[in-house]
Amino acid sequence: FFSEDRVYLFNPGGYGLAQYTKEDGQIWQFEHTAPIVAFNSSPAGTAVGYADGTIYTFSSTGELVQTFEPGGSTYPIILGIALSSSGGQLACISGIDQQRFVLTQQRNGVNKVVFHTYLETNQREPVLVQFSKDENHVFYSAGNGLGIVNCFTFENKVIPVEGTILAIEECPTNNITCVLTRDKGRYNIYFIENRDVLVGHFG
Repeated sequence: FFSEDRVYLFNPGGYGLAQYTKEDGQIWQFEHTAPIVAFNSSPAGTAVGYADGTIYTFSSTGELVQTFEPGGSTYPIILGIALSSSGGQLACISGIDQQRFVLTQQRNGVNKVVFHTYLETNQREPVLVQFSKDENHVFYSAGNGLGIVNCFTFENKVIPVEGTILAIEECPTNNITCVLTRDKGRYNIYFIENRDVLVGHFG
C-alpha cells in the first residue's frame, strides 16, 4: 500500500502491518489478534482499525501513540478511520447496531472524544472518513449522505448524496468540494460549496 511517500505491507491474514522506506527498509511493524478493516496514513503517522473495535495510532516513526475503543454499539468494528495531517485529530465510523461517528482531539497531551453522533443506518462495509486539508472539517459516509463536521463548533450536517462515497477532493481556489459516488454501477459527482451547500451534481 502506497500513501504519498509512505509504503506499507500488510501481513498475510490481515492481522498486522509494517511500514518501509526506500532508504532504511522496514522501520516498524505491529500485529494484533483481529483482522485490520480500516486504515489511514498521514504525515503525522498511521491509524489502524480492527474488526474487534480497537483503534491503534502510531507516530511517523512507529511509536504507539493511542489505543482506543469507541464502543457504544452492539457489535464493535471499525469501518472507517482518518488521522489528521498534524496528528492532533482522529475520526472514525464504528460499530454495527447503533453505529456512530466519533471525533477525538488531542488536548494537553491526552486524546479525548469531543463529538459523536449515532447514524441512521448500519453500514456493513469499509467506508470513507477524511479530514479537510486545513483540518477545520471532517467528512464521513453517513449511510444516507455525506456527513460534514466542523472541528471547532462540532456542527454536524448530512448532505444527501446517492450511493457509496468513493473519493473526496477539495478545490481551494473556489471553495468547492467534489464528491465521487457509485450507485448501482452508475458514477456521480457532487459539488458542495463552502463545505455546506450542495450546488449541483452530474452522473
